[in-house]
Amino acid sequence: MKVMAKYLETTFKAYFETMELCVKGRAYWALLHVLVVLPDVCAAMEREGGDTNPHAYREWCTRFLCVSDPVMTPQDWYRLRCMLLHQGRTRDEKGQSQYEHFRFGHPPGDTPSTLHRRIETVKDGRLIHLDVLELSKDVRRAMQSGLSGSGRAHRMTSAETFKRMPKRSRKNLLSKNSCQALPHRMKRLSLIQSHLATDLRGKSAFACSPVCVS
Repeated sequence: MKVMAKYLETTFKAYFETMELCVKGRAYWALLHVLVVLPDVCAAMEREGGDTNPHAYREWCTRFLCVSDPVMTPQDWYRLRCMLLHQGRTRDEKGQSQYEHFRFGHPPGDTPSTLHRRIETVKDGRLIHLDVLELSKDVRRAMQSGLSGSGRAHRMTSAETFKRMPKRSRKNLLSKNSCQALPHRMKRLSLIQSHLATDLRGKSAFACSPVCVS
């Protein structure tokens, strides 16, 4: 799967470079927005139509990002995504996640934050501290796991093997588990790569202004 991992790095180069620029510029608030979007992109790659929905987002997180993780569940990630992207908020007043508050921080230097994943009980519910830099490492590992086939209940069929399979066998393989749909994933990767190449022609990555999160 080394070729697949390399393809992932190439396809998502714009995202990864942006993430690195955000870290260097200490633009952790901007980085957080990128992180909650990536599960949507990865989930869409596994679907034949290239679209996504709440179930697909949570399912991808279940298999790769939150494997046996009671601290940040797929629903916690999805709720955070919706609040952050659509409302610019980190407080769950509707009670659709485990936490009333999501509090984000960043490392003071090269050392990881000692508050990462720390949970507190506050006046109106539970609060979780999250280090944005550590979250970025988690998301990147999950993406690599998703394409390499090392995630939970995840088995992949090589493109060549898939082509040689009888039509009925291919149909059965795809119907058993959407995460096995390697051709869809490769097709979506190619589309993303093409779109990014067009949109970012002449640019190495997006610019990030230094914005810090307390």
